[in-house]
Amino acid sequence: MIGRLKFLLKSKALKNWIKKRIDAKPAGPSDQSRDKSSTYLWGRADGQSAFKELRIKTPNGYTLTALTAVLFSRKILEGKFKTGYQTPSTAFGKDVIFEVEGCEWIS
Repeated sequence: MIGRLKFLLKSKALKNWIKKRIDAKPAGPSDQSRDKSSTYLWGRADGQSAFKELRIKTPNGYTLTALTAVLFSRKILEGKFKTGYQTPSTAFGKDVIFEVEGCEWIS
């Protein structure tokens, strides 16, 4: 079925329609709004007889994404990473998030 519709994916009219739909969506929060908000991360690992919970407060998710992208890019350019498929914590260390200003443990 997808083969029969392949021509639509090359259609300028469809591409323009999709672009208009994207442009009609909100751009995201303002700088001022992002500066006033935080993101709270929570994780829990359960074992057979115990569990561990951790909570971290970070800058707003949009800001955190931008800051970590720059941080990780810098580390890669400096050669400070492990090769292969990695999560940020395995590539750069388990506490890498705390290198971002505004990230802190909470209880």
